[in-house]
Amino acid sequence: IIMTSQTSLDMSKIPDLYFDLYKEKLIPKDLGYTTLKSLIESLPSVDISSRQSFGHVQYNVRPRLTPKHQPLVYVVDRSCNFKTRLKDLVGRIGPIDISSIPMHYRNTYQELLDHREGGFGKLLDLVQSVDGIQVYQKTRFHWWARLKQDTEDLQSYIIRTSELIHSHRGGAMDISLLPDQYKDKYNRSLDYKSVGFGSLRSFLDTIPGLQLGRVGNQTYATVTKTPGGSFDVGRDSKQELAIGSTKNLYVTGFKRASKKDLMNLFARTTTVSGIRMLGRTRAFVNTPNISCAVQALQELNGTTLNGGQLVIKFAKETDGNGREF
Repeated sequence: IIMTSQTSLDMSKIPDLYFDLYKEKLIPKDLGYTTLKSLIESLPSVDISSRQSFGHVQYNVRPRLTPKHQPLVYVVDRSCNFKTRLKDLVGRIGPIDISSIPMHYRNTYQELLDHREGGFGKLLDLVQSVDGIQVYQKTRFHWWARLKQDTEDLQSYIIRTSELIHSHRGGAMDISLLPDQYKDKYNRSLDYKSVGFGSLRSFLDTIPGLQLGRVGNQTYATVTKTPGGSFDVGRDSKQELAIGSTKNLYVTGFKRASKKDLMNLFARTTTVSGIRMLGRTRAFVNTPNISCAVQALQELNGTTLNGGQLVIKFAKETDGNGREF
């Protein structure tokens, strides 16, 4: 009623308007509020003003204005489908800064995302409660969300994509050809969305050993060179396909951390078989297999340790056969 009003509305008229529209009485006490004013004060995107009128205070309500001075349209989501829509939104966009979700939500569904209506104190609490969404801290003050990833599926896509590009005319491929060639070779679709990516480009950006560049209007994925030899798709000691840099990680960005600090951090998300410190600001972290390395990189890259932001890469010192350092 308030959001559809074109002008400021006398609060005392709301019960009558409510009855005319919904054919039932508006009783604040039944909803846990002592007065009509306290009920309206709990509504998002509503402003209340007061003025003296004939010896008593008159309260007026109106929609809160945006910077463009246009009222926001707030639609009550009676079916409480915030979670369903959030999962769909994150799946379409891919990894997303949680602080930007309300903007994308409103642009997509033409409604405000009000976490309080769903019973959550913070937007972060609402996103964390959604089944199928994984929340992680990318920087000290920024939380990101993505679809939960099946590590085995993600690793399979990475390995097969790397192998396919590596074998294509010297290791360079127009990425628009990749989905069709992937399906032809492996008899299945390259479903990057199922492992948390909104676009093919965002998926390829995360693959170690690949570099994307443009030639005219086309984007190409090329195989990069590393010290000690070219990119190689080899096999580790368990005969699992390796993607060049395999299972060792090179970690920088932390400030004066000990080996124990790193072990405690990485052990929360993956299995660690060894750590070699390179002073107090760099280290090698060794994992038992490729899947563990990929999981650690995906989960921990960009997180903070002792006030420093971690930068995690596949170690160039590891050869194509996956030998441990």
